[in-house]
Amino acid sequence: KTALLLDHKSMANIKKSIETLNGNISIETQKDEGTNITIYIPMTLSILDGLNIRVGKEYFILPTTSIIESLQPTKDILKSIGAGSSELLMLREDFIPIIKMNEYFQVKGDYEDLVEGMLIVIKAGKDKVALFIDEFLHQQQVVVKPIDRNFKDVVGISGATVRGDGSIGLILDVKGIVD
Repeated sequence: KTALLLDHKSMANIKKSIETLNGNISIETQKDEGTNITIYIPMTLSILDGLNIRVGKEYFILPTTSIIESLQPTKDILKSIGAGSSELLMLREDFIPIIKMNEYFQVKGDYEDLVEGMLIVIKAGKDKVALFIDEFLHQQQVVVKPIDRNFKDVVGISGATVRGDGSIGLILDVKGIVD
């Protein structure tokens, strides 16, 4: 339970904002119990700026708010650690782990050698990683549809969208991938 003090004017502004989004608000009050406020906002109004990326024959959407930069890597900025099983990107004196998206999603990518593909440096919280992909395409706004209610939680995927050609676009869960 949360204590929240709002005056009439604040509640009117909140109601107006919710109605602008084609949502509604339900308020139930019971004596000596308190007040329960439920806000309904349609999920179809969740819009995301995303970058379309390709890994092999699979296409994904990466939220642009997470992207720091993209680059074509060269051998001098790539470092191997351990027995060469893990690679790091050395970018401006910062060592950033590389996640090969073809291995992460278990799909056949076009490239195995890091210098042939592309790296996109992303950030979730204070953590950075570089995603190894085959190609980045165009940027677009997409309407986010949750998939966990209709399917199940999918690690690395936060939602989906219907593309202009009718195909389904999977939206990457940056925090899930970084973690």
